[in-house]
Amino acid sequence: MRPKIENRVDVINYFIRKYKYKSYLEIGYLAGETFDAIKCKHKDSVDIDPKTHAKYIMSSDRFFRQCKRKYDLIFIDGNHDQRYVGRDIRNALKHWAKKGTIVLHDCNPPTARWQAWNGTVWRAILYLRRRCEWLVIRTIDIDHGIGIIRRGYTKRYLKEIKTFEDFDAERKYVLRLITPNQFLRLY
Repeated sequence: MRPKIENRVDVINYFIRKYKYKSYLEIGYLAGETFDAIKCKHKDSVDIDPKTHAKYIMSSDRFFRQCKRKYDLIFIDGNHDQRYVGRDIRNALKHWAKKGTIVLHDCNPPTARWQAWNGTVWRAILYLRRRCEWLVIRTIDIDHGIGIIRRGYTKRYLKEIKTFEDFDAERKYVLRLITPNQFLRLY
């Protein structure tokens, strides 16, 4: 029986099961709904908000500066502004295990107005796609876009994208959108 892939929890738990991952880091704990649903031996969470129940109450930058651990899977769902997401990704790249995975949330805002909630995570993906041939980046077209980053080789995306309208016209190619069934075949 094929597993169901409907949201970020399904994607994260799928990777943990399939690749026998033992360590998980979540950036952006909020109410802990995602974190609590993840089935992994070692789990850490980081959030800047002292009202959350994250294990580490601090900025992700501060956490990564003091972190000595490598994680099999890192889930980034903190600040959705491209600058912060970009920093979280750069920091995560220094702390992910050799055969690890980075998962991003809110990569695919359905309209320009949705950027108020989803932020500009898509711009961080565009930045990586333009510069990092050694990262394979795809986005599952569910749950406002679940980005997957793994090591490998891929062609850079070179088209000029300046506005949301440009992105909207090219989103399939910028994000390398895939369906849940394609995800299961690829991973």
